[in-house]
Amino acid sequence: MVSNVTRPNKLWATCNRCKGQTEMMVNINDYAAWEDDRGKPEGLLIQDAMPYLTVDEREVLISGTCGKCFDEMFPEPSESEISVEEPKS
Repeated sequence: MVSNVTRPNKLWATCNRCKGQTEMMVNINDYAAWEDDRGKPEGLLIQDAMPYLTVDEREVLISGTCGKCFDEMFPEPSESEISVEEPKS
């Protein structure tokens, strides 16, 4: 489904939290294919439609949250916060 054409189309997405803009280059046909399938149970996944986008670029398109804000909202747990339960014998 991914197009082999270069990515001549500039797309901007605005973060709903910080209002910062993310600029990315996309193939408009790839974007349209993903957008047309959004919300469908067997819809095209964004990483399949536009694998050339970064994780942060995909996230701002999906959720409207930039990578920095996403990381602030969902920080990686520290070593002390991770607990591993021992299997019961």
